Amino acid sequence: GFFALCSCASVIWRFAGEKGLSRKVLVHEALLLLLELLVAVAASKVAAIALNLCQLFCQVRRLRHLVELSRERCIGESMGKVRRVLICHASVGSGHRRAAEAIATAMAAIDTEVDVRLVDLMEPQLADPALIATYKDWYLRMVGGETILGALGGHCMAFLFDRTN
Repeated sequence: GFFALCSCASVIWRFAGEKGLSRKVLVHEALLLLLELLVAVAASKVAAIALNLCQLFCQVRRLRHLVELSRERCIGESMGKVRRVLICHASVGSGHRRAAEAIATAMAAIDTEVDVRLVDLMEPQLADPALIATYKDWYLRMVGGETILGALGGHCMAFLFDRTN
């Protein structure tokens, strides 16, 4: 971004020298180019975050569908004992992981033959690095009221999750 701005400034400098334009015009044009560059970078970052969130919501929807299909198939086939349980959680803070571990411990205490596995969906093998950074940094700061939006960020995210669930 900085090098593009420097090259644009040098082109304007040469153009201004050829046309005999004042330095005031030159500075004004350079500032406009800088503003356009900053807006373009911000817009691309917002678009990337929106795309990652859309992908996440699509994956969640697909996984919910698979869980429903599995549930219907299991109920239709037999009402036998559960042998394997997969508990998925997101390692954001310690609450999600601890809740998953508590459920796994309780299930193991009820039936020792059940194979319980915990999966962290925020591991780099399972999630996109941009999604991990976005979720762990941007989302938690927004919900915690640490952004420019303050408490409004938390209310906006609560509204979105209520509408998408």
